[in-house]
Amino acid sequence: MIEHPGAVIDHVYLAFDGLTAAVINMTDTLGRLVNSAYGLNIDPKRASLLAVRDICTASSTLGAVLHNPQNTDWLRKVRDLRGRCQHADIEEVLTSETSPYSQRGQPFVEVAYCWNVPVRPMLVLDYAEEALVAAENSLLAAMAAILSAPTNPIS
Repeated sequence: MIEHPGAVIDHVYLAFDGLTAAVINMTDTLGRLVNSAYGLNIDPKRASLLAVRDICTASSTLGAVLHNPQNTDWLRKVRDLRGRCQHADIEEVLTSETSPYSQRGQPFVEVAYCWNVPVRPMLVLDYAEEALVAAENSLLAAMAAILSAPTNPIS
């Protein structure tokens, strides 16, 4: 049992950093698989769904998915957030209302990382849930697009 409020917040920060990394890694993994399977010649270190999107024609089955802002706006925001987390800026990204440290509530994510309209600061748990749902929806849509035209989903 953790009794020190600072330790609880540290665990929240670590878990949130892990979540953002996992979500981005899932999309990057699919991007690398598509890159390899279809010989797109994207540098493997830079292969991601966003890099694949840049090669897809908008009218292709995969391009229609990846050019849809619903499937990529969240990805850009979470990718940026992940970068901030990796560079130890997480305390600048996750904030909480001013109150005594022992009484602070759940941290929230600043509006700069929100993809919803209208933008708003989001509690960490709400942001995490929405990021997971967005990732799942986008990955499933991309895989369905690939399966619907397996010989050439790119052009």
